[in-house]
Amino acid sequence: MPRVRPFRAVRYNLERAGRLEDVLAPPYDVIGPDLQDRLYRRSPQNIIRLELGRTFPGDGPQVNRYTRAAALYRRWRATGILQVEAEPTFYLYAQRYRVHGEARLTWGWVVAAQVEEPGSGHFLPHEATLPGPKADRLALWSETRAIFSQIFGLYHAPGPEEEALARRVMAAPPLETYTDDEGVEHRVWALAPGADVTWLEARLGPQQVVLADGHHRFETALTLAQGPLGSLPGAGWVPIWLVNTALSPVTVLPTHRVLWAADGAPSWASLWKRVQERFTVEPLDGPGAPGQGGTREAWPVPADARSIHLLGPDGTAWRLRPQSDEGDLAVMLLHRVLLDPILQEAAGTQAQGAERWLRFTHDAAQAWKWLSEGQGVAAFLLPAMDGEDVRRAAATLGRLPQKSTYFYPKVPSGLIIYDLEERLG
Repeated sequence: MPRVRPFRAVRYNLERAGRLEDVLAPPYDVIGPDLQDRLYRRSPQNIIRLELGRTFPGDGPQVNRYTRAAALYRRWRATGILQVEAEPTFYLYAQRYRVHGEARLTWGWVVAAQVEEPGSGHFLPHEATLPGPKADRLALWSETRAIFSQIFGLYHAPGPEEEALARRVMAAPPLETYTDDEGVEHRVWALAPGADVTWLEARLGPQQVVLADGHHRFETALTLAQGPLGSLPGAGWVPIWLVNTALSPVTVLPTHRVLWAADGAPSWASLWKRVQERFTVEPLDGPGAPGQGGTREAWPVPADARSIHLLGPDGTAWRLRPQSDEGDLAVMLLHRVLLDPILQEAAGTQAQGAERWLRFTHDAAQAWKWLSEGQGVAAFLLPAMDGEDVRRAAATLGRLPQKSTYFYPKVPSGLIIYDLEERLG
């Protein structure tokens, strides 16, 4: 049985919806309240109204942001704001962007992939998940019967034929193109049904895929397939962007942790005592106490893959190194040795503790800002990883803690929509 299949994407009809720059949005899990408001104001057809709708007083089981999204999605389909492709196929999606002054092009194939229990076969997870986001996505998809963004997966398969196919496809005018607020250019091509699709289906089907971004959505798709909506034509499959790391570079930014100063969180004194018991600590020169002008440049992230930088609320900064020769990545070491025991003691389970007492950011300056505002007990700055780090960790070490990586750029919501009621190819 094939592991990937073509599908009929639902896309914006720009003659009715307007520019893609006005109607697309980042993934739901990186959108804060301010950005949500800006996207609402940007266009009445912005995908934010489906992907991350507003809540209102009086919302309940019968009327809520999920039911409103479902009604709006059906209206946009009926009025032609959104339209479905005539034939099922695969899509090539590419991002052109700059990181640290370097121009990069990341490309891969958007396909429907058969879901399975992560780690049991073709799909390897690299991060643990939290229950809240999965419940949220399940409620949205159950009402709308559509998935508005792609999961992101990595595989490694050298070979000139696949790159030659991609270059040939990208030489043609794209189906969609737009530039987002961060200056990232996004482009989409549809493969002509026929020999290329057949060859790619055989090429991708047996690959082992590391789930890079979208673990919650992958697990939610499995839950949906096992529930009352499992008989829908598109259930049991999920839209995924597959990138071959042997042919295309992948950018991974570090995801830092802030231990939030919420009720029940340990004090800085008790945390510092645990740190000294579990790590070798070295002082770092810093800009002084929080609120005195600290910047990201003053607090560089670690270059060593096993080193951690700890920022305290009193302006102190420390390099933490493991006391043993275990080969864990820094994020695994931090959680196993220090954070997970704290979270489990405080909340009963690690997952519940993480949802309550951890905040995540890929921006060291943001972590420092939270400390300077008194919102955090401490910040932990982690080193960046590359795609190979993530792939190797998933294959040999198992799952990393929640939000261990930040893949950049993000795949936008609304560019390629997967309708669960449409049949696959």
